[in-house]
Amino acid sequence: MRPCHLILDGSWAALSAQLARSIAAARTEAQANDRLVVAVPSQIARHWLLKELARQLDNDLAGVDVITIHQLAIESFRWLKRDAPDVTEDKRYLACCWKLIQERPAFHYPKRDPYPTCAALYSVVRELRDAGVTPEEAEWLLTNEPYENLPPRAGARGRDVFGLYHDYTQTLNENGWTDGPQMMLEAAMAISENAAGGRGDAPGALFIWGFYEFTGVQKLFLKAAGGLCAVTVFLPQDAFTQPMADEFIGWGFKAAENTRPRDAAGHADILRCASPQEEALTAARLIKGWVQEGHALASCAVIYRDTAAYFPILEKILLEEGIPFVAPEDPRETLAQKPLGAVLKAALRFWERPGASRALDILERPMNGIAPELRPHTAAALARLLSLSPAQRSLLIAQKTAAGAVEQLVEWEPDCPKTLKGKVAQETLRWFELLWEGADLSRQATPAALAAWLDKIAVKPAAPALKQALEKFREILEAFPATLLNARAIAVELMEEAMAGVILDSARTPERANGVWLLSANQARGGCWPNVIILGAVDGAYPMDPRDNPFLPDILRRRLNELGFGLKETKRDRRFKARRLKESVLETAEDALIFKLLQSSAGRACVITYPQVMTDGKPALPSPYLDLQAPPGEPGPKKLPTAPGNGSARQQTATIPEPSAAAVVRLDKNDWNDWLSKRKRLSPTALSDFLSCPQAFAFKQIKRLPGLPPPPRAEFFPAVFLGEAFARTLYNAFGGPKKAPWKLLWNEELGRAFGAIDRSQLAPAERYKMNRIESLLELLNAEWAKLAPAMPAKTLEREKTLALTGGNGRVMSFECRADLALGEDTFVEIKLKRRSAFGDTTGARTKALGMLEKLMSPGSPEGPRYGLQILFYLLHAQEKNPSSGQVLLINAYWEVAANKAPLVFGWKTAENLAPQRERLSRWLNLFEAGVAADAETVLFPFWPHEKFAERCSYCPHQSLCLKDVPAARRIHEELTQPLSASFALENDDDE
Repeated sequence: MRPCHLILDGSWAALSAQLARSIAAARTEAQANDRLVVAVPSQIARHWLLKELARQLDNDLAGVDVITIHQLAIESFRWLKRDAPDVTEDKRYLACCWKLIQERPAFHYPKRDPYPTCAALYSVVRELRDAGVTPEEAEWLLTNEPYENLPPRAGARGRDVFGLYHDYTQTLNENGWTDGPQMMLEAAMAISENAAGGRGDAPGALFIWGFYEFTGVQKLFLKAAGGLCAVTVFLPQDAFTQPMADEFIGWGFKAAENTRPRDAAGHADILRCASPQEEALTAARLIKGWVQEGHALASCAVIYRDTAAYFPILEKILLEEGIPFVAPEDPRETLAQKPLGAVLKAALRFWERPGASRALDILERPMNGIAPELRPHTAAALARLLSLSPAQRSLLIAQKTAAGAVEQLVEWEPDCPKTLKGKVAQETLRWFELLWEGADLSRQATPAALAAWLDKIAVKPAAPALKQALEKFREILEAFPATLLNARAIAVELMEEAMAGVILDSARTPERANGVWLLSANQARGGCWPNVIILGAVDGAYPMDPRDNPFLPDILRRRLNELGFGLKETKRDRRFKARRLKESVLETAEDALIFKLLQSSAGRACVITYPQVMTDGKPALPSPYLDLQAPPGEPGPKKLPTAPGNGSARQQTATIPEPSAAAVVRLDKNDWNDWLSKRKRLSPTALSDFLSCPQAFAFKQIKRLPGLPPPPRAEFFPAVFLGEAFARTLYNAFGGPKKAPWKLLWNEELGRAFGAIDRSQLAPAERYKMNRIESLLELLNAEWAKLAPAMPAKTLEREKTLALTGGNGRVMSFECRADLALGEDTFVEIKLKRRSAFGDTTGARTKALGMLEKLMSPGSPEGPRYGLQILFYLLHAQEKNPSSGQVLLINAYWEVAANKAPLVFGWKTAENLAPQRERLSRWLNLFEAGVAADAETVLFPFWPHEKFAERCSYCPHQSLCLKDVPAARRIHEELTQPLSASFALENDDDE
């Protein structure tokens, strides 16, 4: 590895000075043709950093390229004199991982990954590994054929083997989530394979800027890039980023920490407001005060959480107060204000995915050169042309008969005046050929070719402002390295980067010049402004009663008790600690990002506001780490100073309530480190997940499904149906009215559930499952033969439970698979690891009940996956058999051995189910969705969905399907994992 460095400092402003010095030093050491590359996370960071470097380097940016880290991965192929892979976007990462499967069959594919794309992909990869891939599918994976050309599989799932990943990448494209890991992983593998091939055309130095955290593939890429060029990573210096810094140091990076004392700018004023509207008004007053102190508006930034709806409130109040502002996602980007940007964006969307609706969207925009009176008739004729199949349209172009077809279409148009038909036909033909050219270029053209096509779409503007915007677009595009302009795989991203630059530039109209920056937390990564206001930093972080919050340390509990909350003092209350709500973890990760913005995005002054939350008439405290950097000796939040000068009537009537001294609890650095050290799930995965895909991360709750049709016919043997057949066989063979050998009853139940079974067609995992159940039935039959002759019929059931309990050890984990209410008992099938067992009957029951209570707790991380299913089964059993007093939990997958018996123990529903009802009320809607009105038909609400004709075959409405809600995709997969992955056999202990 070449010499690599890690530079830590307090803020991005200080780090930018360090970067300028590093660039100057690298220039003196670099060879004649060496370039210097700075990789940033976003266009906002690039915009801010270019301006800052130009100021600190006297506008001398020659030889310095500032690009996004994804573009860096594309360019790395040029370093090695290799072409970037020309593979369809939604197959690139899949094909790469298929290559890994072939080379490393034992590779571990985790269930969780910071990138949601990877999480969806890994479930497919595990399925490929276990179920096998046909030769046709393997050939398709390594070609450039689209998903639609995937050869159908004769058997279980057909195209659904790859459907999960394909659907998720479609969602990523539709939502514009471009920060994907596909190309970066391939680049890292290519660099590793070229370890002995020299550095090629790698830059003289590589600087990584603007990141708080790195995901797995980014780490892999940076570690590989260190073998080609000197890599320098810039990180904010804080306890939160220290684990990442330690990891880089472990790789061989040399750390250069800043030893100077932190500036007063690291401190923050924390203000409590009555409402979000009051927060926005407070921000307006602060901005006016800073301006009157002599600060420019462009030096001020207002940052809000990505999940909070602060932008419309800010927009309304800033307009009322007459404060100009700049926002990358300005909803006031109307057609009349920014027509050029609108038509270019519409054309880019069509080029990325050609379609009739997107083509008509271009025609609806101004600046496309179509006269207003011709536009509706041209759109109608084009709609008919675009409704033809691709083969018919290509035939019109190839045979040059499009002109005649267009004339006929226009002639048949009843609403088109005769005086306009000639002009309409001419415009329709011109646009048909132009759109065909764009469709022909789709996903193949280089950025330069795409820019030339976009230049034909928009009419040459006459207004000076529009001319300037078009020139800005070309300027931004031409500023990218020439190698990127000729890379096909990067065309979409480069166009989006250039369009983001156009939006930023066009937002600075003369009347809004030097406006205040309005940014979401994710957009503000890597930027720094002298004056920063952070709104809603704790909005929703503590909506619950503080006594339900497991994150409070003892010092905070004592201060809460001073307010009269009466919280427990002990840290060792495990049942209390186990009530960890998933929502709290999500909120904590978002607040941690806000905390980083507080520490590293403010240069001179930082003000944090939060809306006060009241709980039972008492003020709920904000996040305990918000005021860590506040000056010592000031125990409460400061009162907002009144902005001098010409205050509006709105300002004069607004009042900021005077907060009490106890409204904010101050913690020192040790308290923060102690709090953070206990948040194992927060760093690094949770924060990386939020930074990489905040849209999916922000999903807070699962929506109720109002009604479910019958489940689809199973094409393989899911565990829930095997469990039903197993439970019926067990009941009929050992306690029911039927007196027949278990093998006969087992085959009868399988035939009733699945019809004729050809065991030769079963996958290895399915055969393994069937053999396990049959081995268990054989063992139970032997145990029953020992018990049955010696016991009276009345005590038989109770003694059976005691006799079949055995083994040593303790419960490690288990997965609930199936349930069915039969007679007076309900059998719930549970999978235990091989190492799990119980010492005696009493202890076994106690530990098992404790484990079930933990899993059914809403605060348990495993609750939604296991406890939810168990409770669903138990509720249904109790409703069907109110007189039943016992539920038998049966381990159907125990390791069959001479000295180990399967575990069967009883659960008294009256004693153990009732206390859980109140704690699990947040799940009741989901359970009700699984039980029909007659309480006789059970519809399991978390069945692995199968897609037919782009509609879910299970849910009645596509909009209500959990799998079709983009933000709920990962939650859906997490809930269905115990069923959908029941044959994955990832656990070596089970094999």
